[in-house]
Amino acid sequence: MPGREVGKELTPVGVIQKADGTFTPNTATVTGQDFYRGYFPANNIEANSYDATFFKIREVSLGVDLKTWISSPKIGSLRLSVYGRNLLIKTKDPFLRHFDPESIALYGGTMLPGFEVGQLPNPRTFGVNLNVSF
Repeated sequence: MPGREVGKELTPVGVIQKADGTFTPNTATVTGQDFYRGYFPANNIEANSYDATFFKIREVSLGVDLKTWISSPKIGSLRLSVYGRNLLIKTKDPFLRHFDPESIALYGGTMLPGFEVGQLPNPRTFGVNLNVSF
């Protein structure tokens, strides 16, 4: 987001009303901190509301049964798999590409979709599972 660098100011888009009632383009600069604090306060639901429609690939797992290649009576099952979690999030709102719409806001344990207060998305993870039963 523009203006987040330390010491950098920005000029918000808008107009200033003059004493005679006419308007001129805004030329006043503010720090990024002051701008975002004023425009996106946690209680300003309108400025922080977004379309929470999204498509998410939460988990994909691919495995193979290795028991068919091993003829040991001591092993009941042997399975090797690889997995990936939080692989993809697609949303219409380009602002939400940096956030996970599913973890956006909780209010007393109730999810408030479309209300953003700065949560980062869940990390993308990959792993390997080996499941053996005797």
